[in-house]
Amino acid sequence: MTPTTTRLVAACARRPYVVLAAAALTAAAGYASQRGLARDAIPDLSNPQLVLVAEWMGHSAPEVAAQVTEVVTGALEGVPGSTTVRGSSMAGMSYVDVEFRSEAVLPAGRAEIIRRIDALRPRLPAAIHVQVGPEASATGWVLQYALRPPEGKQPMPMGEAKHRGPGAQIRPLREFQDKVLRPALMGLSGVAEVATLGGDREEVVVQTTDAELRAAGAAFSDVALALRARPGRPRLTISRTIPCWAR
Repeated sequence: MTPTTTRLVAACARRPYVVLAAAALTAAAGYASQRGLARDAIPDLSNPQLVLVAEWMGHSAPEVAAQVTEVVTGALEGVPGSTTVRGSSMAGMSYVDVEFRSEAVLPAGRAEIIRRIDALRPRLPAAIHVQVGPEASATGWVLQYALRPPEGKQPMPMGEAKHRGPGAQIRPLREFQDKVLRPALMGLSGVAEVATLGGDREEVVVQTTDAELRAAGAAFSDVALALRARPGRPRLTISRTIPCWAR
């Protein structure tokens, strides 16, 4: 240690109560200052990056890794301004992170990624759905809000709640968020994304059988692709009924 540091440590050791009192006063002053702040700022700790999410439901993680993740990460190598391309796979989902050297190159990098993904689609499975994230980090949010039912609203009858499923009580709030509030906020200048959590969305269950598919001359993947391509669709659960003797 330097002589100055040695003298400072020795002085603190001779006056422990003074040091403890000074530490307590400093902590109290910091707490009081924090309570008086009008805003709470969270630093952006992540590197500038864009995230791609590819959905290929009903397929295992090895299939997703071989036919989606490896293909996408290979196509995105060398995007101007990028430093790293990482991919991860799980059942039905693939995530690809593309890191950049600075935020200034994010707009051009996102445009190039979209161009490459469009050119890559013939090599990807037909039923896959790829989304390119906004030019914003996971810690870049600036506002959180919650929608609540009107005060004094009567609870839903038990039979109706059971018929409509869990979360039906706040389903109208989710519809208002998705159809009215979210589009209005996305139209504001500088807003990159409005993420929605909670609440049940309208769900449509489509069931098919092998006999029906053969009669229509279609494959199960054709049905899934046609339904997922519909704009403004509700959440879809697509299943195929398999006869018990074929299981």
